[in-house]
Amino acid sequence: MARKKAKKYPSDEVQGEGTWVEMRRPKIGQLKRLMKLQTEEGNLEAFDGATDLLGELIIDWNWTDDDDKPLAKPGNGVSLDDLATDDEIFFLSNLIGEEAQKARMDAKKKPTD
Repeated sequence: MARKKAKKYPSDEVQGEGTWVEMRRPKIGQLKRLMKLQTEEGNLEAFDGATDLLGELIIDWNWTDDDDKPLAKPGNGVSLDDLATDDEIFFLSNLIGEEAQKARMDAKKKPTD
């Protein structure tokens, strides 16, 4: 069975009804970096690192800007910093954190051989 590489999440709470973001599942190394960056409160370089990492994980979305125009996707010279609001960044960060927590809980439930 192929490994699940991405997941589509509803984003109604930050972008409005019917919106979504599709994100790659982070590799363990990326997850560790994000968790480390999240603990470095008040560190601007850490915040930059976190938004760069989140931008790398986004595959697609149907998000719009304040004028209801489609937002470009991060990558190819387009930074998540220039696209998303603080609420949206925290939303994306929390999605990854919640997924990591679920994965840890599922791993604990699986019987060992």
